[in-house]
Amino acid sequence: MTFSKNPLADPVLVTTPYKQGQTLSKGEVRALFAHPNRPLHVDLGTGKGRFLTQSARKHPKTNWIGIEKKPEHLFQALRQRKITPYSNLRYIWMDIAQLPQIFTPGQVNRFYLNFSTPWEEKVHAKKRLTHPRFLKIYRDLLSSHGDLIFKTDHTGFYDFSMEAFAKSGWEVLEQTDDLLHSEWYDPDVMSEWEEISIDMGYNIFYARVVPPR
Repeated sequence: MTFSKNPLADPVLVTTPYKQGQTLSKGEVRALFAHPNRPLHVDLGTGKGRFLTQSARKHPKTNWIGIEKKPEHLFQALRQRKITPYSNLRYIWMDIAQLPQIFTPGQVNRFYLNFSTPWEEKVHAKKRLTHPRFLKIYRDLLSSHGDLIFKTDHTGFYDFSMEAFAKSGWEVLEQTDDLLHSEWYDPDVMSEWEEISIDMGYNIFYARVVPPR
């Protein structure tokens, strides 16, 4: 199957609860849900959507939003959402750098970065989603008790991220270099890439961090 640049062009997605980032007014995202005052968790670079569908099922009293800019990934995520139509789950097609255009300060209770940035030496550090320029965006949008959960199976990216957290004044509340054998491992909720990493025997690095208040 070929993919349009606009996922909405495919008739399978017409009835899916979805809005493009540029059509949302700033602060409008909570109004997408029947219970707008529930905690809002945002998955950054959501990929094919497995993590979000499992999270929405396990935590029905939390509102979940997936941010994804690649239409081929978003198509897969929306197809999963159509099969399992949880009312507490929405997707937005946009670049993560544009988050301040639709979210207001303090609006998000938790951000997730699940294997969201591949590590390539040739990629400029500023494009990595734990670079201080992105951490400032997350900090400004998190609520006073909000946090960020970070996972990766790449040592280089993990080291880079932990250094970025420290330089930006973020506090590490939970941390492990072996998520599978830690108290924070949840076999009921994982992304496609997390399952692949476990099957291949890779260690998964995990951290829960909070910004300076």
